[in-house]
Amino acid sequence: MSIPEVQSRSALLYFLEQEFAHTSPAGSNTYIQFNDNGNFGGEANLTWDGSTLAVGGALTIAGNTTLGDASGDSVTINAQTIDLANVAAGADNTVLVYNGSSIVTDEIDSRVWGSTLVDGTNGTDNELAIFTDSNSVEGDSNLTWDGSTLDVGGALTVDGNTTLGDASGDTVTINAGTITLATAPAQGTDNTVLIINSSNEIIRDEIDSRVWGSTLLDGTNGTNNELAIFTDSNSVEGDANLTFDGTNLAVSADSDAYAEIGRTRVGYGGGYSDYAWFSHVDQTAAAQYALAQHTNGTTYLNATSGRALYFRINNATYMTLDSAGEFDASAAQEAWTGASFATNWQDYSVSYQPVSYFKDSLGIVHVKGLAKCTTGTTPGTTIFTLPVGYRPAKIEIFTCFSSYGVYRLDVTAAGAVVVSTGFTPASNKWAAMAGISFDTR
Repeated sequence: MSIPEVQSRSALLYFLEQEFAHTSPAGSNTYIQFNDNGNFGGEANLTWDGSTLAVGGALTIAGNTTLGDASGDSVTINAQTIDLANVAAGADNTVLVYNGSSIVTDEIDSRVWGSTLVDGTNGTDNELAIFTDSNSVEGDSNLTWDGSTLDVGGALTVDGNTTLGDASGDTVTINAGTITLATAPAQGTDNTVLIINSSNEIIRDEIDSRVWGSTLLDGTNGTNNELAIFTDSNSVEGDANLTFDGTNLAVSADSDAYAEIGRTRVGYGGGYSDYAWFSHVDQTAAAQYALAQHTNGTTYLNATSGRALYFRINNATYMTLDSAGEFDASAAQEAWTGASFATNWQDYSVSYQPVSYFKDSLGIVHVKGLAKCTTGTTPGTTIFTLPVGYRPAKIEIFTCFSSYGVYRLDVTAAGAVVVSTGFTPASNKWAAMAGISFDTR
């Protein structure tokens, strides 16, 4: 520093000491400032008391400014209007919000300034909100939801289709003395019940009044296929001795028991143990059965003493075993058929059996009658021919009588009845055919 500068600074200090020694400040804590005339003076609008800087007028700060230096400090701005020069101007419904780093403007719903927002009061946990006027709600203890159960303390009215439970295993419990189905079919009368139809709808239906009375039967002790037997006026139980499997009716199967159906006894009778018995209900004594079969398969066809057995087809008797044990099968045999004679042969006369034949029920062909020769013929001539089915498998030879005595008569496999030997055919000579029979099998 030069001497002139030292001299100048010394002069300034001397001036200040002199000035302040003769001039009083404007007030306590008042800052000094230069006046326009180059003098210092106190300013009451700018004071500092050691902790607070008070600015009585406008304050302009250039650059970044920090108000408060701790999170617990308060910044108070006593002003009617605050201008934020660096924040965009807003419109109606604009508010200032803190976006995480600074204060900005944002538009909010106009209902904030109107009357449509809802006031909420008097609610507790799980209570649902109920409107008490146009824009107020409060909790109701009779309507609660705990996250899984909706509890309605009063009446419940549901419009439209309603589903209770969402799985087949769910249980719906209705604790009520009376259940009214307002939309069900017309009101029922006594004996009305609710049923579920094929459309899964619950409807009303009338059931038999006996359901409510005492005429329905109690059923006990039954197993599959057993028929029900009355044990008192309104009770039945199964009986293992009487079963029906849908096809077969069994009465005490494989035991000495019987059943009577109409006028028939079937099963056991006459004291014959382990026999199958069939008879009329009036013929049940020993030896009065119609048909009996032993367990070993031996089978008996029987008629009561003094009665006959009749063998029939289409209700026509063809054979009879009479009470004396004799068979009569005449009705079962076919009629005799007259022979169709060859040339030069005919029946002898009406006074004798005509030549004819038949086959009995055992397949035996029988031939009878008396024939005569009308003109001379040679030995070996055919008298007549038997039809197919009435012929022997091979030649049959018979001894017969004729006008000449004994002669030989042959029946061939072709059915020809032939005079073989011992007979010389001549006019009016006869040949008998009695006792001729042979097997066709």
